[in-house]
Amino acid sequence: MKYDIEDYIKDHRNEFDTHEPSDKVWKAIESQQKRHIIGNLQQHWVKIAAVVIVLLMSVAVLNYTVFNQSPNLTNENTDMAIETQIPELSETENYYNTLVNEKLEEVRVFAAAKPELEQELMTDFAELDSILIELKTDLKDNASNEEVVDAMVHNYRIKLKILEDLLSELQRRKTGQANNKQGTNL
Repeated sequence: MKYDIEDYIKDHRNEFDTHEPSDKVWKAIESQQKRHIIGNLQQHWVKIAAVVIVLLMSVAVLNYTVFNQSPNLTNENTDMAIETQIPELSETENYYNTLVNEKLEEVRVFAAAKPELEQELMTDFAELDSILIELKTDLKDNASNEEVVDAMVHNYRIKLKILEDLLSELQRRKTGQANNKQGTNL
């Protein structure tokens, strides 16, 4: 018959339990476990640090690309986004820009002798244009906001009103000067 190792262990079980390892062996096992745990913790923290560094670099790159775009590119992107969301606004802008440009040309004819008047007008228009850019940015953020669209149209109307008032004042002065010249010629 075949004597099996399992049978041998069962028969001599008591003999195996009588011998215990020395304290030196247990201390070696404990120190090995501590080294293993410490090594695992170090690897864990290194992995966490690597993930944090990658995240910080990603945020920095994203921040740089978003906030360092040229203003013209940003405005063009804003205009295109608005045009796709509200096509009627593009038509309205074209309409008012055409009117403003026509009136501006009329004012330039009357104010040709007064360049400081045109310079002051362009300064005022630059302020209105900066407000319009802010409104377009607001509209891009919230395309369904009717108040922003109304404010944009109001901005164009203000430009037209300034030009019409200035034009009528220049025409009035020119007419007044012509009447004064006719009165002195008689």
